[in-house]
Amino acid sequence: MDTGLMTRPESSGGLHLESGATLDGTKWFLIRGQDDPELTYCGIALVGGDGGTNVSVVNVRWKHMEQVKVAVESGDFFCRCKELTR
Repeated sequence: MDTGLMTRPESSGGLHLESGATLDGTKWFLIRGQDDPELTYCGIALVGGDGGTNVSVVNVRWKHMEQVKVAVESGDFFCRCKELTR
């Protein structure tokens, strides 16, 4: 801007998805705070094998594990991520 002022996008307070894969084929996904990328709400890692797909989750409360299992199986784990970490 020619006035010398800088603008920043409005803070949304939303979530941001990061993903990747390891050399052994494990796919991982992390849900982070969009405005604070250091804040990780939860994550999930998936690796396929002969016996099916192995799933690991991080940063969820132990008391919510039954809900986590249901959320992973139904596919809405990331939608419920924020509430499962509380």
